[in-house]
Amino acid sequence: IDFFPTGVFLLDKDFVITSVNKLTIALLVTEKENLIGKNIFDFVSRSTSVQFENLLKKSISDFHQTLGIEMLKQDNSLIDLLATVKCFKAADINEKFYTLAIIDHTSQKMTQEIIKQSETRFRDLANTAPVMIWIADVEGLFSFVNKIWLDYTGGKVGDQIGMNWIRNVHPEDIEPLLNNYQNAIQDHKAFTFEFRLMGKDKKYEWMLFKGKPRNSSDNIFLGFIGSCFSINEQKEIEAAIFKMNE
Repeated sequence: IDFFPTGVFLLDKDFVITSVNKLTIALLVTEKENLIGKNIFDFVSRSTSVQFENLLKKSISDFHQTLGIEMLKQDNSLIDLLATVKCFKAADINEKFYTLAIIDHTSQKMTQEIIKQSETRFRDLANTAPVMIWIADVEGLFSFVNKIWLDYTGGKVGDQIGMNWIRNVHPEDIEPLLNNYQNAIQDHKAFTFEFRLMGKDKKYEWMLFKGKPRNSSDNIFLGFIGSCFSINEQKEIEAAIFKMNE
């Protein structure tokens, strides 16, 4: 267990520590002899001890349970950890024991906070953009539309998320739009399509619908991000020119 990528405790039926690996000692900045023979609750903060006790109880019936807890280091400072527990029953001695794996949660919490701030900045930027902006997942379901999209349709976020936005598309344009959209999702390719979208005034306007694939740093397809803006005036001019030419 010294080669495990997580800290590991072995606990007896009374939650007394019988063994630990090197990473556990490093995470708690202590010595092995300071842990062996002590109850695990001596090292769990009071604020998370009740949740941790429930975690241990649940592990008897469930395969494993995971929880964010705080543990005391040797200098009595706290460290945020993700704890996973598995209860085993030893048939030969008719007793149960526990394995407790711990991972430093501090860096993960920082990453989550950075992502949260990044998402907030993106939403602020998207909501001030002069065009309608949307984001879809790998199945093409909308997960975000900006304020301008909502202002145009007059609906709430829930009215446009998933595939609900299709209800605002002109009936004659739905089938060709979906065919184009599904092909782009299947091929993970950028696309452009023109269709009519109904606004809050119940009138349709021609829109240019554009989408581009989103990929992770590992080049894994995450879905699409795109824009939608009115080309109604352009369409009216084209129709007028066509009529004049005729």
